[in-house]
Amino acid sequence: MCEEYTKLLKAYQQSMALFSLTLGALEAAIATVPREQSRRQAGYLEQARVRSDQARAELDEHATRHGCSPAHSTVEI
Repeated sequence: MCEEYTKLLKAYQQSMALFSLTLGALEAAIATVPREQSRRQAGYLEQARVRSDQARAELDEHATRHGCSPAHSTVEI
């Protein structure tokens, strides 16, 4: 596996971790914060989702273009 694939995989992992944390924060706060704050947090969640989608697309594109195989990865998803 190439260095670029490993870099893109780590970026994807980090974006998914941020998405997960953001979702957890929204779920925990949804019943206790004002509606406007919930909407703002939902916006942050959408931004995190879009970023994780982009990171995954970049990873997939690189793997296809460069022939990198996730099966040879030493980094866990």
